[in-house]
Amino acid sequence: MKKKLTRGGICSPSLRHLILKMKLSAFIFFFVIYQSMAGSLLAQGKFSLELKNTTVEQILLKLEKQSKLGFIYNKDLVDVGMKIDIDVQEATVDEILKLLFPNDNVTFYRVNNQIVISPKFIVDQQQKSVSGKVTDSGGQPLPGVTVVVKGTTQGTVTNADGEYSLASISEEDILQFSFVGMKTQEIPVGNRTTINTKMEEDAIGIEEVIAVGYGTQKKSDLTGSIASVKISDLQERPAVSLIEKMQGKATGVDIVQNSGTPGSIPTIRIRGNRSFSASNDPLYVVDGIPLEGGINDINPNDIVSIEILKDAASCAIYGSRGANGVILVTTKRGSASKATISYNTYYGFTQISRMVDMMNAEEFAEYRREAYRATNSYIDDEHLFETVQLENLRNGISYDYPDMIFSQGYKTDQQLSFSGGNEKTQFALSAGYYDEKGTIKNMYYKRYTLRLNLDHRFNKWFKVGTSTLLTRSLNDVGTTAAIESALLNSPIGQAFDPETGEPFFLPTTDGQLSNPLFDIESENFTDEYKINRVFSSVYAEIDFLKYLNYRLNFGVDNRDQRRGLFRGTYTDSNLGGASDATVENMGKFTYTLENILKFSKNFDQNHQVDFTLMQSLQSFSEEYYGFSVNDLPYETQKFYNMNTGSTVLGVDSQLEEWKMASFMGRINYDYNGKYLIQATLRADGSSRLSKGKKWGYFPSGALGWRIINEPWMQDLPFISNLKLRASYGVTGNTAINPYQTQGALAQTVYDWDGSPGYGYALNDIPNPDLRWESTATIDAGIDFGILKGRINGSVDYYNAKTSDLLMLRQLPITSGYSSVLENVGSTRNKGIEINLNTIILENPKGINWKMDINWFANKEEILELYDGKKDDVGNNWFIGHPLSVFYDYKKIGIWQSHEEEEATSYGFYPGEIKIKDQEPNGVIDSDDRVIRGSSVPKWNAGITNRFEFKGLDLSCFVFIRHGSTIYSRFHHEFNSLAGRYNNLDVDYWTPDNPTNAYPRPNQNQNYARYDSSNNYFDGSFVKIRNITLGYTLSKKLIEAVKMSNARIYITADNPFMFTKYEGWDPENDKGILYYDVPNSKAIVFGLNVNF
Repeated sequence: MKKKLTRGGICSPSLRHLILKMKLSAFIFFFVIYQSMAGSLLAQGKFSLELKNTTVEQILLKLEKQSKLGFIYNKDLVDVGMKIDIDVQEATVDEILKLLFPNDNVTFYRVNNQIVISPKFIVDQQQKSVSGKVTDSGGQPLPGVTVVVKGTTQGTVTNADGEYSLASISEEDILQFSFVGMKTQEIPVGNRTTINTKMEEDAIGIEEVIAVGYGTQKKSDLTGSIASVKISDLQERPAVSLIEKMQGKATGVDIVQNSGTPGSIPTIRIRGNRSFSASNDPLYVVDGIPLEGGINDINPNDIVSIEILKDAASCAIYGSRGANGVILVTTKRGSASKATISYNTYYGFTQISRMVDMMNAEEFAEYRREAYRATNSYIDDEHLFETVQLENLRNGISYDYPDMIFSQGYKTDQQLSFSGGNEKTQFALSAGYYDEKGTIKNMYYKRYTLRLNLDHRFNKWFKVGTSTLLTRSLNDVGTTAAIESALLNSPIGQAFDPETGEPFFLPTTDGQLSNPLFDIESENFTDEYKINRVFSSVYAEIDFLKYLNYRLNFGVDNRDQRRGLFRGTYTDSNLGGASDATVENMGKFTYTLENILKFSKNFDQNHQVDFTLMQSLQSFSEEYYGFSVNDLPYETQKFYNMNTGSTVLGVDSQLEEWKMASFMGRINYDYNGKYLIQATLRADGSSRLSKGKKWGYFPSGALGWRIINEPWMQDLPFISNLKLRASYGVTGNTAINPYQTQGALAQTVYDWDGSPGYGYALNDIPNPDLRWESTATIDAGIDFGILKGRINGSVDYYNAKTSDLLMLRQLPITSGYSSVLENVGSTRNKGIEINLNTIILENPKGINWKMDINWFANKEEILELYDGKKDDVGNNWFIGHPLSVFYDYKKIGIWQSHEEEEATSYGFYPGEIKIKDQEPNGVIDSDDRVIRGSSVPKWNAGITNRFEFKGLDLSCFVFIRHGSTIYSRFHHEFNSLAGRYNNLDVDYWTPDNPTNAYPRPNQNQNYARYDSSNNYFDGSFVKIRNITLGYTLSKKLIEAVKMSNARIYITADNPFMFTKYEGWDPENDKGILYYDVPNSKAIVFGLNVNF
C-alpha cells in the first residue's frame, strides 16, 4: 500500500512546515491533551457550509480554510472521493465530521492544529501480538503514524509516545508504517514480537513550503518561476563553495568553476548575461538579509534550503537589485524537540583532473632542429644546444617541470552542531572548520565558522530571534607564474645542481625563465587574503491579530579583508632583483533595516487574500587603503615590516558609500484553491542617482491556474498535479557606481620649467540623467505530476529584454573627450527550462531508484547598441549575437607543398596556416573575419541518479555543458614556433609530415601568422561530477553508543571528463582559457553521526 496525499486538503501549511522543520515536540504535547478530547472539543467555533455534489475531500478543504485546521488521512483507508450535498449553519467541526462520515466507520481526534481521521480497524484473529515504537530521523517519538497489516484493514495509530500494539499477527504478515510527509515503510514480521522503526522525510508529493522573499508560500501556490535545491544535493559534493555544490541542480542556472585554486568562487549566471559593463551576478539573501559579496564565507553545512528566484514576478520584490536573479539562503534553526548533536566530517585526497601533453627532451630537441631547418640554419646539435643540454640529451635526461610543481593535495571538513529547544525557545549552534591544500604546494584555503540561530517566544503574540555568523578565513592563492614557467621551461635544461641536489634558479641561459620550483615555496612567494566577518541579524515579530503580523528585521554585515603580497628576489616576478611587498586593507560595513507588515485572511470560504507591505533602508560603506615597497633588507619579514623597504612604490586609499530606501507592496489572491493572482510593486530610491532621478519603480504581475483542483480532474486519477502559470514584471540592475553621475577628476602632469607639474582635469564627463538598467521579463510555465507523484516536473519559457544598458558612447575628438557613459542599447535572453523528478523503482524490501533531470537552453543576443542596430566590430559586439563572441579568421588547414604557387599568391609559404578567403578576392584582410562562436553554451543539463538498498545508498551526478566555443590562450602561449621554449606535443607540419593540424616551426617567428585562428575549440564537455557510495549502520550497531544515526561514505568527486578540448579543462565562463590552476578531482571518505 502506498501513501496517498490529498491535493490541497490533506495537510495545512502549518503541518507541512512542522514536518519539514521537525518541530515534533509541540505535536506530541497537543496529542496528549487532545486525544482525551476527541469528541466535542475538536475545534472551538462554529462554521457554515452549503455545497452540492462535492467530494468529501473538497469539503474538508473548505472547512480547513474556515477553521484554520488541517486534516490528516490516508486515502487508501478513508473514502474522501464520494460526492455528497451538505448544508449546515453554525455547526462545530465535530458535527460536520459526523455528517461527512455518518456510518461510524472512522474515528477522529485533534493533534495540535491538525485533525487525524482514521478507520476503525478490524482486528483479525491470528497468532501473536506485535508492538513497538516509531520515531523520526532525530529519534523523537512520532504520534499519529498509521500502522497497518499489508493487504488488510487491520491496524492502529501510534500514541503520544510513538508506541503501537497489534494483536493476532502471523509471521507471514508485513507491517506498513505511513505518515504525512514521511517515506512509507514496509517491514516483514517474521518471528519478532517487537518492531521499532524510524521514519524519514519524503519531499516528493508533499506541499513544500519555500521561501519567496519577505515570506513563504506553498509550492502549489507559486505563480512565479522558483527553483529549489535540495539539502541532499548540497550534501553529496565535498566542496567549500555553496555555489559549486549547486552546479547542475537547477534549471536556468549556469554555474562554472573557472579555477582549481583553493577558495575560488565559481561564476553563476541565472538565465544568461544581460549587461556589458554592470555585474551579471545574482543577489544573495541570507536569512532575509542581503549579502554583499563573499558567498564563500557561508558554511554550506549550515544551510537548510536554497531557493532561486528567476522570473520578474519573483524578483521584482527586490527591485533595482533583482535583474540577475535572486538566491535565497535559509540556515538551520532549532526546533521544539529533544536536543540533538550532529557531527559530520570528511577527508579526501586531491590531484589535478588531467595533465597536458608537453614535449619531452627528444621531442623538444627535434622541434628546435626543425625550427632551424625551416630557415636553412641548422648545422648540427653542437651549434644549436648548450653543453649541458647536449649532455642531458645523450644521457636521456628529460625534466618534467609540470610534474614537479603539481602534487597531491587534500581537503577536509569538520562540522559539529547542536540543536533543540522547547515550545518557547529553540536554538541551533554549529562550529565548522574547512581546510584545503591545493595541488600546488603554497596554495591553501582555511575557513573557521561559528553560527548561532536562536528563537524565543515570550507569549502567543510576541517572538524574537537572531541569526549570527562569525567567519575567519585564510587563503593563499599563490601565483600562476609557476605554472607558466613549468610549461615553458626547456626539458633539457639543468633543473638541479648535480652536486647538492638543490634547484638552479635559472635552468638555462635564457634569463627570462626561472625555475618554477622557487615560486611554489611560501618563503619566496606569498599572496594571502585574511578575512574576518560578522554577519548578524535580529528580528521581532508581533501578531496583532490572528490575520495581521508585523516583523522588524535588522542586520549588519561587517567584513574586514587584508591582502598581503610578498615576492622574493628568487621568483619569476623579480628574476633575481629586489624583493617587494604590498599590503591592502579593505573594510565593508552594511546594515539593513526592514519593517514588514503581513495580512492573511480567508473570506467566505473561497477567497484567500495575503498582503505584504515592506519598508527598508540599506546603507553601505567601503574603505580601502594599500601601499607597496621594495628592496626589503631581509625576506623573512615578508609583508609584515613594510617601513624597512627602501623605496615606496605606491600609496592608495578610497572611500565608497551609498544608501538605498525602498517600499514594497505585494498582494496574493487565491480563489477556491484554483485561481491564483499575484501583484507586486517596489520603489527604490538611491543615493547613486542624481536629484530628480533617484527613484525607480518595478512592477510585476502573475497568474496561476491549479487545474488539478477542478472537479472534472477527479476523473483523471493518473494526474496528481497540474498547474499553469504566467507572469510579467520589471527588475533593475544597480549598475551605476557611486558618484558616477557627478563625473570625476584625474591628475595631470605638465612641464613646469623642466620639472613635472601636477594639476587636475575632468576625466569622466558627468551625466545626471543616468538611470538603472532594467529588465522586463515574460514567463510562462506548467507544473505537473503523474502516476501518483512518481513523475513530477515543470516546463518554463521566458523572454527577458534588458534596456537602458550602460555603455560608453563615442564622442568627436574635437570635444576633448573620447566618450561619455549613457543609457543606450538593449539585450535579450530567451529560453526553455525542463525539470523532472522521478521515482523509477520503489520497493521497501528491495532497490529504490530516483532520477532527477534538469535541462535548459538560453539564447542570448544583442538587440541594440549606442548606434542603434549597428555592429561594433571593434568590441566584438554584433546585433543578434551573444554579448561575448569570437570574431576572427577561419583556418581551413596548412598550406601544403603542392599548393606553393597558390600560397605564394596570398603571400604565404607551405607549412603556414591557411586562411579561408571569405570574399573571395585573392587577398586575406579584415573583411575575411567571421564569427567563430561564443562562450555561451547552447544548452546545459544535470542528471542525478540515486539508488537505495537496505542500508546502502549510491548516487551519481552527471553535468553537461554543450555548444560553447573556447579560445585557448593556452595553445597560443605554449605553441610558439621558434623552439626557444617548450611546447605542447602537437602534430606540426614538416615536408615529411604534411599535416593540417599545426604550422611548421620557424626560428624567425615566435608565433605563426594568423595564429589565433588555430586556437578555437569546441568547449562542450560531459563530467561525472560526483559518485557517492554510502552505508547507514543498523540500529543494533549504534544503539549501544547512544547514536540515533550513523552513516559512512566514500565519494569520487569529478572523477571523469569527456571533451574534445586538449588543454587542462574546457570549463570556463569567459571562453578564454589561460594557464590558471586546473580543476582537481578527489577521493573523499566521510562520516555523519547523530546523537
